[in-house]
Amino acid sequence: MTGRQQPAGDSCDTAFDCLDSARIEEAFSGSEPLTKSEADEIMARHRAQGHRLIRAVLFGHVIVAAALAFFYDTWAMAVPVATAGIGMFLVSARLFPNSFFTRCMAGVSLQVFVALHIYQMHGLPEMHFFFFTAFAAMIAYCDWKAMWPGTMLIIGQHLVFALLTNAGIDMRFFPEPYIGFTKLFFHFGIAMGHVGICGAWAHLRQKQIVEDARKNRDLRRALAVTTSAIGEIERQSSQLLAANEELHRARQAALSATQAKSQFLAHMSHEIRTPMTAILGYCDLLIDEASRDAALERHRAALTTIRRNGSHLLDVVNDILDLSKIEAGRMTVESEPVDVASLIADAAELVRVRAAEKRLRFEVVQEGALPSVIRSDVMRLRQILINLLGNAIKFTDRGTVRLAVRLRQGESPRLEFDVIDTGIGLSAEQLERLFTPFHQADATTSRRFGGTGLGLAISRRLAQMLGGDIEATSEPGAGSMFRLYVATGSLDGVALSFGTNARTGALPAAIAADSPEGEPPSPLAEARLLLAEDGIDNQRLIAHILRKAGAQVEVVENGRLAVDAALAAVERGAAFDVILMDMQMPVVDGYQATSQLRTAGYEGSIIALTAHAMSGDRDRCLQAGCDNYTTKPIDRQQLIALLRHQIDRWRKGASAKSGRGGVSLPS
Repeated sequence: MTGRQQPAGDSCDTAFDCLDSARIEEAFSGSEPLTKSEADEIMARHRAQGHRLIRAVLFGHVIVAAALAFFYDTWAMAVPVATAGIGMFLVSARLFPNSFFTRCMAGVSLQVFVALHIYQMHGLPEMHFFFFTAFAAMIAYCDWKAMWPGTMLIIGQHLVFALLTNAGIDMRFFPEPYIGFTKLFFHFGIAMGHVGICGAWAHLRQKQIVEDARKNRDLRRALAVTTSAIGEIERQSSQLLAANEELHRARQAALSATQAKSQFLAHMSHEIRTPMTAILGYCDLLIDEASRDAALERHRAALTTIRRNGSHLLDVVNDILDLSKIEAGRMTVESEPVDVASLIADAAELVRVRAAEKRLRFEVVQEGALPSVIRSDVMRLRQILINLLGNAIKFTDRGTVRLAVRLRQGESPRLEFDVIDTGIGLSAEQLERLFTPFHQADATTSRRFGGTGLGLAISRRLAQMLGGDIEATSEPGAGSMFRLYVATGSLDGVALSFGTNARTGALPAAIAADSPEGEPPSPLAEARLLLAEDGIDNQRLIAHILRKAGAQVEVVENGRLAVDAALAAVERGAAFDVILMDMQMPVVDGYQATSQLRTAGYEGSIIALTAHAMSGDRDRCLQAGCDNYTTKPIDRQQLIALLRHQIDRWRKGASAKSGRGGVSLPS
């Protein structure tokens, strides 16, 4: 579980700040594992369910044994063996309820009945595979050790019956009159393989049950701490209200101004992102079609220019929103495990194409051992690296761009990234104002290279929030060196590794690995989706993308119709796999529609689709009942991947609930 952290060095100005950093962060930053008694209690409840299942299976075996005895006239063997099989289970369950001994007896009883059925059917070879069904049933107990007594019984029974068969006694168990050691040990190997597979499955299921219980406990604790913190904040606010009325009014005025600014930026974001969804989406479709349509191929350059400039406009909007969140103090960073090799690989892959387009040499150099994992915010750290590397490539016309990475050990270890280029360089005067928002080196730089002058300012503020900073050295005409360093968190128990330097242009193994294969031609085949979107252009675009990916798509234009369509589909027994819900719609918006569906008991997957990208928008969507969140303009591949992930996750969860008598899986 990842925790939020405030910018490094900030103090507690209010009671809320202190509670947030001291108690809530502690609740969310991690927890100890379940105690043995807690784990035993959790498993006892699950094994009680397993016990009821095994009991039903055994009584089913009694019925099967009686039926086979009737058809094959094996009453003399069926009655005592079936009585012994069901009896040993019932007696052990009565004398030793919910015990390991009872689970062992259940495994033995299951194998006894399987052996009896093989005898009753005169040793048909295919009946021997029913031993595996007995092992599979034992998975319900989530106890791999309880499978072994039954396994030993099988091995011993096979051995005794083989010896008796070889002695001329017809045991009606093996179809052959003589059983060699090769076949006998082959049967032993099959039995061991069966118990190994089913035992591993049972062990993994037990671990998952305990881990889920731990997470639920952590969530309950976090909720209790959060509720307590809110109550304490309310009490302190009540005590301070009378003595600070004038300050309160001033603060309210400032909050109103901040809220007005946030509302304006959110509205601006929505008004820009919504048409950008159609512009970029349809542009992507035309570019794709150009490879198959000669008439469009001659317009590829123009389409690519539209796409590039649209993406640039979107980057400008994102930079403005990021800067606004930072200045308002609403920007937060995560503290989560970050795979260092993957981080470097991702950043390098994103900028390597730009370097190749300018015929620049791009190198990644590892200086000394690096930790495999640090604690930071992977998304923000990647954002900073891409900005620094992108600037280096932008301002370098020939030569080399190098990324050097090293670890600085000490009381407070840090990871350093040096971005070195052979570009135009900077003067001392230009360096002084380099990290000021909306400032570039000079006016000619802006005209020649473009940009808003926000990237470095945002990157430095983010680096400081990650416990580090950005430093720059440069000489005009001799290139520049930007050093990013961030805190790694504790490295106790973290492995250090030496990678392969990329001084010849090759990247480390993690970076140079082949990119994954493209998505399958129909990644959403057989998926049933409901798209709730009021904009006709975006309706056509998103529906086209989803249908091209193989999905069946139903489109509605407001939240009320979305609620009606979703509930009607459930009543028909053909529930949607995912509802893609635009959150700003007429009649009933996406927030209200999602809340109404959850209130009505709808348990299907809902993904919020919104043009808002301000702090808190994601939380608002999740609080309304959405399972996930994505923003406009949509990225086709990311949207399809998100839908595929959500469908798989929902189907697995629904299947598990169905197995426990819960919800049914949407068709």
